[in-house]
Amino acid sequence: MVKEVKEIKTQYILLLLLWFSCGRENNTRSQNQIAPTYYLEKVDSIQIDRGNIIRVLDYSPVNNRFLAFDQITQEFLVFNDQGQILESVYREGEGPNEYNSSLIAASFNDEDGGYFMLSSIEFLRYNEKWEVEERIRFTSYVQLRFYSGPKVAIPYYSLSDTSENYFFTSFFSGINTFVGSNAKEISPDYLIEQYNPTKKSIEWKLPFETELLPEFESNEESGKTKPTQVFSLDKEANLLYLTFERSKEIGVYDIAEDFKLQKKIKFDHESFLHSNKSKNTGLFNFGDEKFAVLYYKGLSEAATEARKINNSGFPLHDPSLYSLILLEAGFQQEMEFPMICEPHLEFIKLPGNRIMLRDKFKGAKEPEHSNYSIFELKQK
Repeated sequence: MVKEVKEIKTQYILLLLLWFSCGRENNTRSQNQIAPTYYLEKVDSIQIDRGNIIRVLDYSPVNNRFLAFDQITQEFLVFNDQGQILESVYREGEGPNEYNSSLIAASFNDEDGGYFMLSSIEFLRYNEKWEVEERIRFTSYVQLRFYSGPKVAIPYYSLSDTSENYFFTSFFSGINTFVGSNAKEISPDYLIEQYNPTKKSIEWKLPFETELLPEFESNEESGKTKPTQVFSLDKEANLLYLTFERSKEIGVYDIAEDFKLQKKIKFDHESFLHSNKSKNTGLFNFGDEKFAVLYYKGLSEAATEARKINNSGFPLHDPSLYSLILLEAGFQQEMEFPMICEPHLEFIKLPGNRIMLRDKFKGAKEPEHSNYSIFELKQK
């Protein structure tokens, strides 16, 4: 009996030694693991010969086309990767194929072809001939209006093989709709307002509960009842990647499972200084668990006033005040934003780890065309 007890103790000690040995080996392996190093390289450029101010809204990988809006003529433009305008379409009016509400967003319909348009009161589905095939009327709790026309792509997704699409009606990245006294009356317990095609009505999703959301710093002086969301929507995987302007976490949510929280991804950057108005302004999904957070460092009030006196431009348009925080598999790398590009306007994600940015305009005369640079995220 004593011999058996000794043998058991000996085996137990050997197991402990083996466990500690494996633990040290794993720790050493993770410590010795070399973090990948990335950089942005300009690989192409696009020039759109249009003298008016345009805004690129969406890119379709299906037909390699871009959708833009002319803020002067109020026309939708479709152009290719050579900058050639293929279509110029005006659809504002009272006709059967027209809209008379203030559009806030527009997108390609990659699944069925054609285009989507969205205002605070209706959703329109156009075919490839720009004919209305479906017009959904609704009343959003939040009434948004952009006087220059649609500003963003429509965040939409589907949960089956049918053509019925769910779409966010007032939840857009970088745009806070919960501002002012009336905001407290707008579903204080949820974040996302969306249209449900099955119920054919508006519904609220993602409870505003601390344990379900990324950590964020509040800014009570802003008058906002909720923080400003910054997110990326993966329509193929039905995942929502969500952070906030003043946050150091990304929440990953399964849309197919009623926005169930899957995990949180931590990252770090310079402190959010209220005086500098520092904030996250973009979140981009490069695929394969690789993300980039666009971070605005900001300036102090005194430095901002000095710029105004010297006519040095607005800080929000200064690329030197921005950086890209790249996240991959627990590693983090901070990269400078391209100095030749505009950080406060379009940021179009393209296939193959590429992004398209608007070039900064330099000169006194009005530009006769819009220039864009295409960068590829490469690993050293």
